[in-house]
Amino acid sequence: RHEARHGLAQEIRTGEGAWQAAVANYGLRPTVEAAVAPRLEVHVLGPCNLGEGDAVEVEWLEFMRPEQKFAGVAELVAQIAADAAAARAWFEAREVR
Repeated sequence: RHEARHGLAQEIRTGEGAWQAAVANYGLRPTVEAAVAPRLEVHVLGPCNLGEGDAVEVEWLEFMRPEQKFAGVAELVAQIAADAAAARAWFEAREVR
C-alpha cells in the first residue's frame, strides 16, 4: 500500500545535472480518474528544457498537503495554481539551489 502525498520537490534532468524548482504529486489523481496505481506528476516552476521521455530525479523537500478529490477540474486547476504559488514562495525564502 502506498501513501499518497502532495509535496514540494526539485527535479533534475540526469544528462545535464541542473536542478529546477518544481511541485509534485505522488498519488491516485482522484479528481480525474479512478486509478489503482499511483502516479508521479512533477510540474516545473519555470522554464523547462525537458522533453517527453527524458529521465528525471525527484528530491522530496517539503510536504505541502494531502491529496484530495475536488468537485471538478476547475477547482483542481485553482488548487494547483495556489500550490505553485506556495512552492515558489517556499523556494524563494530558502534560496534552494
